[in-house]
Amino acid sequence: MGIVIAYWLGYGLRKNTTDFRWRFPLAFQVVPVIILLLTVAFLPESPRWLISRGRRAEAVEILAKIRGDLAENDPSLLAELEQVDATIDSANHKRYHFLNVTFGRFFGRLHLGRRVLLAIGIMMMMEWTGILAITVYANILFQQAGFSGDKAAWLAGLCNTFGIVGTAASIFTVDRFGRRISLSFGFFIQGVVLLLAGGLARLGELHPDNANFGAAAAAMVFIFTFFFAQTVLMIAFIYPTEIWPQEIRAFGNSYGVFGWAVGCGTTVCCVSVAHARHRKSDRSFLDSCDPIHVLHSRLQDVNRLRCL
Repeated sequence: MGIVIAYWLGYGLRKNTTDFRWRFPLAFQVVPVIILLLTVAFLPESPRWLISRGRRAEAVEILAKIRGDLAENDPSLLAELEQVDATIDSANHKRYHFLNVTFGRFFGRLHLGRRVLLAIGIMMMMEWTGILAITVYANILFQQAGFSGDKAAWLAGLCNTFGIVGTAASIFTVDRFGRRISLSFGFFIQGVVLLLAGGLARLGELHPDNANFGAAAAAMVFIFTFFFAQTVLMIAFIYPTEIWPQEIRAFGNSYGVFGWAVGCGTTVCCVSVAHARHRKSDRSFLDSCDPIHVLHSRLQDVNRLRCL
């Protein structure tokens, strides 16, 4: 939702030539911050965290309210509290210390080190699918496909808005087909669509009089965004929360957030380099992101140095 709002703000201010064009989008970010500040006080604290800090009475009160205003001596509530107590006691085991979890020490049959790799890896792969290139440079992609600047701008906003539709569609598929099948399907569709989009965008450049190539390339970008949101995006955020023992579920999920940050950082760097190469050449932007083209150009640079 934040990306969608940012795109439409940019579209609405595209013709403004004053400082307001960049000052207002920066200032507008204060709005959700204020909303969060005003509403976070109504968010109940985690009963598990309260018990771990010795604030049991508060934890029981909140848990009873969450479970439908149960009595504090209700058998089902007492049973759940016993489970919480057991997980808190187990969380003190040395295998759950940061370094031991990170390097998989003292894990026995739990294979915590493997779970670290899975949590980090799936979030990095989510970013490496190319979604950041689509999100950040959608406007350029649509212009390269033959659309005018204004039309490319609103198509970029519409494309990211279309991702919300994909997210909603995941409600019907995320648990029906499981995690691995959904991920495999999503990666396959995205790969095929990227290849088609790159080829069609290039054909649109070579044949500027034929608008069909540009329209088809634009359609591929929309399809990519929809299936990314429906499959890879949702599962990448769900999976790291499901593979950890209850004792360290929140702590374990932080490895997934780390993987997301690394994936974003490396992707932005690679896409920026590709974009710079694209501006200095006659290739399409998607061609510039192709590792085969990157390797070929680097080999050409090496051959030129040898000739000097």
